[in-house]
Amino acid sequence: MKFFTDKHKIEQEFAIHDLVYLKLQPYYQMSVALRTNLKLTLKFYRPYRVLDRIGTVTYRLALPPNNSVHPVFHVSLLKKATGDHITAPP
Repeated sequence: MKFFTDKHKIEQEFAIHDLVYLKLQPYYQMSVALRTNLKLTLKFYRPYRVLDRIGTVTYRLALPPNNSVHPVFHVSLLKKATGDHITAPP
């Protein structure tokens, strides 16, 4: 059984200062972006800069100071931002 599970597993690693998109649950999304219709909310939010790697699967992100979400996230909630026109938030 472990063989079949590991077949679909993707190992992700991010370097310090990489830009990553953040995936949040609907009840956390209210503090990041106010949406009236939760069904149509974005799956991933704007790119955030990786500040630090904590352990093997957790990363600290540079979230805005007025955000009420804890800045440490599991690697499964992050997606690498790729492309030429990606800019970090101020």
